[in-house]
Amino acid sequence: MKIKTEKNKYAFSFGILSLLMTIIYIKKDSYLFLFFLIIAFACFLYSRKMWFKIISKPIIKRIIKLNDRKLKLQEEVKILETNKNQILKYVLNKNEKIEEINKYKETVKQLTLKEKELNIEIIKLEDKKRTIEQIVKQEQLVTRAIEGEERTFNILSQKNETLEKKKNELEMEIKKFTNKLLPLNNRKNFIEKCNFNYIDNIDGYEFEKFIAELLENLGYKEVLTTKESSDYGIDVVAVKDGIRYAIQCKNYSQSVGNNAIQEAYSGKNFYDCHVAIVVTNNYYTSNAINQAKMNKVVLWDRNKLDELMRTLTEM
Repeated sequence: MKIKTEKNKYAFSFGILSLLMTIIYIKKDSYLFLFFLIIAFACFLYSRKMWFKIISKPIIKRIIKLNDRKLKLQEEVKILETNKNQILKYVLNKNEKIEEINKYKETVKQLTLKEKELNIEIIKLEDKKRTIEQIVKQEQLVTRAIEGEERTFNILSQKNETLEKKKNELEMEIKKFTNKLLPLNNRKNFIEKCNFNYIDNIDGYEFEKFIAELLENLGYKEVLTTKESSDYGIDVVAVKDGIRYAIQCKNYSQSVGNNAIQEAYSGKNFYDCHVAIVVTNNYYTSNAINQAKMNKVVLWDRNKLDELMRTLTEM
């Protein structure tokens, strides 16, 4: 309760400060005026109980003072009444005291009038007190309504958190599904290119990329294409079953000769590979075949390339 009272005091003080700021900015800056006005209203709404206590406190004190004053006047009236009786007795004995009796009567009249005025003022203050009590009751109803809205907000927030969790779970599932689907789509798109109508109409660099992608789809690992310049006769490097392959790609419109065999053989040693392969969309000359047998270089001609593509489509 003490912490809440201190918060109300701070909110009330901050509301007064915000109200002063609204007076400062009422003509200078309409946006700041509205900003501080809203803050002041929120602070007074938060500390409304303290506000009503501050308003009602002087009124209640005033009522208590008036009641005390009324009691004092009543006591004075009683005293005067007692004195009146004494004076009357005294007048019966002493006629010269008539003037004092008249003064006394006048005093009694004035006190009576003051008592009536005080009664009227007390009635007015009691009406104000009842009005304040009604306002406090309304304020309590408003507080209950706000608390109900806060509970509703908390329930909706919890539901929103649950929905957010479900949303995140669905997004994760979608990502997993997408990650599974993407390789399948890539594989499907690549299979559509596995035909010689496509291969015979691409340049050498695109043929290298095609061979690298074909090897990846056939299960080769660590597939890399070498740089276009200074490739030392090797275009693609790949690994399968622990064996490293150095591959030279030749997209020719004629048969491939001895030079490709020699380049693949020397490139195999440079890239520290176990096997050298030359792959082409065409065929090899007889000299190239003999050279490959001597240097143990594997030759993949058009027929072998067609076999590899058909193997991929049947997988």
